[in-house]
Parts: sequence; structure tokens; C-alpha cells
Amino acid sequence: MKSGSLMIGQEIKNETIYGLRVDVTIKEVKEDKPLIYTYTYMLNTLKFKEWLENMTYLLEGPLAFTAKGIQVMIVGGAKKWDKSAFSISTEEGEKIFLPLKDQEVKFVVHRDLFSGQEWDVLYEDIDEVIPF
Repeated sequence: MKSGSLMIGQEIKNETIYGLRVDVTIKEVKEDKPLIYTYTYMLNTLKFKEWLENMTYLLEGPLAFTAKGIQVMIVGGAKKWDKSAFSISTEEGEKIFLPLKDQEVKFVVHRDLFSGQEWDVLYEDIDEVIPF
């Protein structure tokens, strides 16, 4: 368990054993406004492929799991690692597939500006911003 304090502007980095990396930054726009958290997800494809090569006993068939909020589906093991899919689900249950094998993906999270109670989560796609 890690302890300590976080500072505005500090970047927090975390990488899983299979190569999914999440960088978090915290930004304060104004003192009386909610903090903005940016989560940047990226995949180290070499580490992902190597992990699959070493985990053959897990891959006798399709493997699906959720980690760091991302749903991962592996269907072909190390030989077809590039066919793996990464997705998230909206509140309505719709799946949004994430291009993690090709580029980083960003989520912006902050408290609702009006009530300050609910969280707003936005997925920044290349072409649009998608609220959750």
C-alpha cells in the first residue's frame, strides 16, 4: 500500500504486468471550480505480446477480463495478439471499442459544475467527446 499526498499538476503513472499503462494528471482550473482528472490509457504492445506468450495456460480459449475499467477480450493468444479488443460500456450498456493497440485514449473526469455531487466522465475520441 502506498501513502502520501497528491499535488495539483503531479502525474501519476501505473502500468500493469501485461502492458496497460494509465497516467493520471490532476488540474485545477480555478480555485472555486472542481478539480479535473485526466486519465490517459496506453498499451505497450511489446509487453502485451510477451505477456500473452508467457501465459499460454490461460489462453486455451478466449480470455476476457476487466482491468483499470477497460474490458479486454483476447481470442487468439500471442499469435493473434493484434486481434485483441479493448472496450468500455456506457450507462446504457453500449460498448465503445477503444483503439489502444494504435494510440493512447483519454478520459476527462470532474465533478458536476452545478451540484458538485455527480461525476462527469468524458471519453475524448479523435473526432468527438463522448459523455458517460
